[in-house]
Amino acid sequence: MAETLARRTVDQSRALYAHSAITQFARMDGQEKSKTLVKGLGAMTQQNGLGQALAFLLAGAEDKPHKPECRVYDVLSAWLTGAPDALHPERVYPQSGRLMEQLMAGDRRQYQAAQRSALALCGWLSKFADALLTGEGRP
Repeated sequence: MAETLARRTVDQSRALYAHSAITQFARMDGQEKSKTLVKGLGAMTQQNGLGQALAFLLAGAEDKPHKPECRVYDVLSAWLTGAPDALHPERVYPQSGRLMEQLMAGDRRQYQAAQRSALALCGWLSKFADALLTGEGRP
C-alpha cells in the first residue's frame, strides 16, 4: 500500500482526496448546498482570490461544524495544511488547521502555491459533486 501511494501522481492524490471528501458529503444532510458551494468555489477563487473565498466560507459557516460551508472549508484546510505526505502532497502550510491564519501570515509564494493547489482540487471536487451529490440535475 505504501509503495502504491509513493508512485501516485499529485493529480491522482488530488482525485482520491476529492472523491473521499465528496463521498462523505453524500452521507450528510445539506447535499444540495454542499454541491452548490463546491461547484462555485473554483470560479470564486479565480475571481476573488483564495483568501476571499475562504472568508466567504467562514462567514457562512458561522462556526458551526455541521454547516456545509464549514465542511467545505475543512476540506481545503486539510488539503493545504500540515506536513506533506503521500495522501496530501501539496500541503503548503506546515501547521495543521488554521488555514486562514496561515494564509494571511504566509508569504506571496505560499499564497500562490495554495491558490494553485486549491483551484486544482476544486476541479476534482466539482466533478465528483456532479456525480455523487443530489441537487441540480441529480435526484
